[in-house]
Amino acid sequence: MRELSIDRSQLTFFDSSGLLLLLRLERRLADIELRFSVTPGTSAAADVLRIAGLARRFSQPT
Repeated sequence: MRELSIDRSQLTFFDSSGLLLLLRLERRLADIELRFSVTPGTSAAADVLRIAGLARRFSQPT
């Protein structure tokens, strides 16, 4: 299980090795917390790309 927390303008990703990636988003986000299971066998890079896609979706104006 990995945890993705989106808190206003930051996307924080913790993977199982303790890696922390902090990405600043262009637009301010609502307070959102998502928990999801990563598909076994996927690479960390694929996970980061998936998370970046989620961040872009949440940052779009509604």
